[in-house]
Amino acid sequence: EKILYKNISYNQERPWQSVLPAFTNSIEQLVEFPSNEEEGGAIVTIAWRLCPWNDFFTKAAIYILWSYLTDSAVSALQKEFVEIEDPLCGDITFSLNDASECAHYITFKNVVTEKINSIKPAFFETLERIVEEGLDMKRMQSVIKQRRVRHLSGIEEDPHSTFSTDLITDFLYSS
Repeated sequence: EKILYKNISYNQERPWQSVLPAFTNSIEQLVEFPSNEEEGGAIVTIAWRLCPWNDFFTKAAIYILWSYLTDSAVSALQKEFVEIEDPLCGDITFSLNDASECAHYITFKNVVTEKINSIKPAFFETLERIVEEGLDMKRMQSVIKQRRVRHLSGIEEDPHSTFSTDLITDFLYSS
């Protein structure tokens, strides 16, 4: 009765559910941070907004594509940036970030300081070449199969984490 008497409304809009303003241009930002090594250890991240949190098909497609491009020594980006005689970086990873509007980003780790500015142009040149040459569909099929096996394994071995993440995301961002 006390709660009813106070007339508290729980139908308030969550601040993270409001529509994000569109980007009008790209943003590049250099953030300096200390490193154990003077010549390397830099991190270069390139990020994009993706789609609404509940566009599961697009998120899955992007996840599979990034896996195809980065997951092993035979992947295109690893071959171009890591598995060469004079590597531009030590590793390449990707991530999808769930929010009201999802983001995806690729991170180049252990970049040699002098090569920081060459990462972005080399990355986009490599993507253009991949688009021109096309994807290896047999390898893509293998990546999809591996991803499916990992997902099913996660459900079997760690169901509380797998399902709780999805449930919390739904609670936060659904209307």
